[in-house]
Amino acid sequence: MPDAVLVSLIIGMSNLVPIVGPIVGCIPTTLIVMMKSPIQGLWFLALVILLQQLENNILSPKIIGDSVGIGGLWVMIAIIIGGGFFGVGGMIIAVPTMGVIYHLFAEYINNKYDDKRYSSLIDDDKR
Repeated sequence: MPDAVLVSLIIGMSNLVPIVGPIVGCIPTTLIVMMKSPIQGLWFLALVILLQQLENNILSPKIIGDSVGIGGLWVMIAIIIGGGFFGVGGMIIAVPTMGVIYHLFAEYINNKYDDKRYSSLIDDDKR
């Protein structure tokens, strides 16, 4: 890879900026690589797009879901629904809201399960 240190520095620094950082970093680095070798530049662009998709659609939801206490699939669903109804603001508040809803629903289900288990024990004692 030509100018690997420069390319990796630009990509790494631009990834610190949320949402637009990876796009802004990809454009100049792809041009730098394409100046040396157009074919390698296309491969580089494909690799950056693949890595960004993996990070944004698999890795980030998993990390966020673990920190909030919900699964990665629920994080993606929350972001899609929140963004669809309320735009960018909805995307920001969607994950914590989904975490609260998930927690309340889990408590409700656990209480129902405990009530059924204890009520069956009480019924058995009456017999």
